[in-house]
Amino acid sequence: MGIEKESIRGLTGRAEGLLFKRMATRTIHVSLPGELNGFVERKVSGGRYQDASEVIRDALRRMEAAELAEDLQDFERAFSGGHDRPEAADDILRVESAVKAARKK
Repeated sequence: MGIEKESIRGLTGRAEGLLFKRMATRTIHVSLPGELNGFVERKVSGGRYQDASEVIRDALRRMEAAELAEDLQDFERAFSGGHDRPEAADDILRVESAVKAARKK
């Protein structure tokens, strides 16, 4: 498995080239309540996605990106205000706590 260049359609509707490793796929079965199933079907019939699997993959990628953005915000908050003064013991504890919390996720 090498790194391949692929196009991903972003929220803006523009296709941008990204580099990522191709992941091996595995089939799983997911049960959805009626309203979510209807949402998936509308996305497919709207032409943006070819099938339900594409809708679910996109939703999971967006969820993962949101979690990573949240982790980054937590990390930035842990380090905020540290540039204009010497490091204090409570700064170290705050950073260690943020790192431990991120590792648990």
